Amino acid sequence: MLILHVGTQKTGSSSIQHFLRPNRDALLGMGLDFIRAARGWIDHNKLAHELRGGSEDTPLLDAVVAEVQASKAPMQLVSGEMLFHPRVANRLARRMPEALRARTRIVTYLRRPDELMESLYKQRVKTGAIQPKPKQYLDGARYECDYLATLDAFEAAFDRGAMIVRPYRRDLLEGGDILADFLGVLGLPGAIDLPREKPEDNPTFSAAVSELMGTVVRRTPFHSAKVNEILAVEDMPGIRRAGDVYTLQHRRALMNELRPGLDEIATRYGGRLAEVFAAPDLEAEPPGSFPRPPERVELYRAAANAVISAIGKLQREEA
Repeated sequence: MLILHVGTQKTGSSSIQHFLRPNRDALLGMGLDFIRAARGWIDHNKLAHELRGGSEDTPLLDAVVAEVQASKAPMQLVSGEMLFHPRVANRLARRMPEALRARTRIVTYLRRPDELMESLYKQRVKTGAIQPKPKQYLDGARYECDYLATLDAFEAAFDRGAMIVRPYRRDLLEGGDILADFLGVLGLPGAIDLPREKPEDNPTFSAAVSELMGTVVRRTPFHSAKVNEILAVEDMPGIRRAGDVYTLQHRRALMNELRPGLDEIATRYGGRLAEVFAAPDLEAEPPGSFPRPPERVELYRAAANAVISAIGKLQREEA
């Protein structure tokens, strides 16, 4: 059986992959072959880029298929969060051998869309990939949380019975742990005792910190990963904050727009998906949820102090 783990983004995929890579031999002994073809350091996102591209040639996919077909293990695994895309599903339907598609299972995790969009905004703005314009990003990137269109495409390529759709929220995961949940899906719960390689710390910084990090990337020689590495271990007040990108009105509008599709997903795939898509907190704004002007001033003051401090440390290291 081939397992295609297709993310989605910001659902702990890197934690899973950081476990799979160093434990490949041990997992192979348990019957799971973490495919080497088209894999970078820990993931198969190079394969995703090929399948999402415009070329009709698919040498990476061909290499994956060859390795899967030659594998003696009962299960093979390909993992890449960028694989969650309709074009990937459509290309696989055309290019993957029918017999292999028939024994493939699609595993994906879904989180609440408004939370996903905040997380994606912070990730992309801090790397300098986008400008600090959250509403513009929300309007231009809504396809990221149009889960139903992508799930429909994978169903068309592989069949509904091949789909394993799981909710991503700590209290809904097996043991509150994405890795334990994923290994349970694979039928390998005992593998949780293997060594765990801690992935790079990726804390939830405030929007202010994320935006200033992006400015540093665009205007200085320093890479966001270096600044992130320093700030991740700093115990500085005011640099970590969630719920500070989109207002209640923005979140409510997004969830209302997506509600029919989310309800269809919850009905179709069952489990506890309805719980992860529920949004009772959007009915009325809890006190202190979205920062008001005085708090925003303090958040930007804290961000400036933290980012300038990180730059100073990097400069001293280079001196």
